[in-house]
Amino acid sequence: ETILNGSGSGAEPTGILNTSGIGDVAMGTNGGTPNYTHLIDLTKEVAIDAADSSGAFIINPQTEAFLRKTPKVSSTDSVMILEGNELANRPVIVSQNLPSNLTKGTGTDLSAILYGNLRDVLYASFGGLEIVVDPHTKLNQGIIRVGAFLENDLALRHPESFAAILDANV
Repeated sequence: ETILNGSGSGAEPTGILNTSGIGDVAMGTNGGTPNYTHLIDLTKEVAIDAADSSGAFIINPQTEAFLRKTPKVSSTDSVMILEGNELANRPVIVSQNLPSNLTKGTGTDLSAILYGNLRDVLYASFGGLEIVVDPHTKLNQGIIRVGAFLENDLALRHPESFAAILDANV
């Protein structure tokens, strides 16, 4: 969840959606219903910055269901926006960690749709996993506490390798 939507406050790293400089495709003042053109606009936002070498879409289950039920071209088309595991010849990853509770204007429960080159996400771990056994703190209760600590961070090599819709009404 942190890689996609980390807040960047406290000890939490800044995720892709909250990184300054990623592309943005807006649906409307209060959000809006995404269509095939909007999804292609996501790929364009990345491609115009020459960063579209191996992009993938990341969507949440709500968006997946919507795209599988929505015709690609018109209400009479029998081809849905999402069929199989690709969209516009690019892989689609479904993750519950992409938000579906966003707000914009009066729009609520809006979803994020992310497109980008995941090879440009850098994850770093500093040191190793530290495990501390504490047999003293809860000694009178017969409990041994175990704590695990791992310092890590993430960054985007090129923020322009990503673009997002943050107001999809699906």
